[in-house]
Amino acid sequence: TNMASYLNKYESGLVLKKNDADHIHGAIKRAVEMRKSNEIQALKTASITMISKEFDWKGIASQVVEMYV
Repeated sequence: TNMASYLNKYESGLVLKKNDADHIHGAIKRAVEMRKSNEIQALKTASITMISKEFDWKGIASQVVEMYV
């Protein structure tokens, strides 16, 4: 998807280098490890921050106005 830049910027998720079985397996394995060590909580917090900053409708509306008005 086109979310890699957001996930990297906010450190809010795992991004695959390639969309193949080995990389998917590695990401799932990493996610399980993160859950066991409670690192997953940091991803949750970072995801909430990312969503509130990048996908807020007021911000999106402002960007649209700037582009087209």
